[in-house]
Amino acid sequence: MIKLEKSPKPEKLTDEFVAEKTEDFKATKKTVWNYDWLKTALTDSSFNKCCYTEIELGVESKYMEVEHFYHKDKYPERVLDWNNLLPSCKTCNGNKGDHDVGSEPIINPYEENPKEFFILNKECIKRKMDLIRLK
Repeated sequence: MIKLEKSPKPEKLTDEFVAEKTEDFKATKKTVWNYDWLKTALTDSSFNKCCYTEIELGVESKYMEVEHFYHKDKYPERVLDWNNLLPSCKTCNGNKGDHDVGSEPIINPYEENPKEFFILNKECIKRKMDLIRLK
């Protein structure tokens, strides 16, 4: 996982569009984020890779899913918040599931630098906190 820079939000993601689609989602729970222009903007900001594993998206069975960092069912008001959307592979999106990052935080590579939390040690990734505890 590397630090990513969020690109400016797409022009089509206007406040009016977000408000309308957010209300649609709250009322119906139907997908309101499945737009090619939105997915393209997300993958462009991650070099066409999953924001968590850096696996290349769009090859073999590695298609991109729109990941809601703050889960859409627990935080429906953030369903189309540009800062809440990340490009993810199906595996990562599925593994994260409905994890509540509000009560149990994880690293958001757009907001935090993963290098501050992890270290590569003999071809093994470890949390820096684990290494500190061992000393």
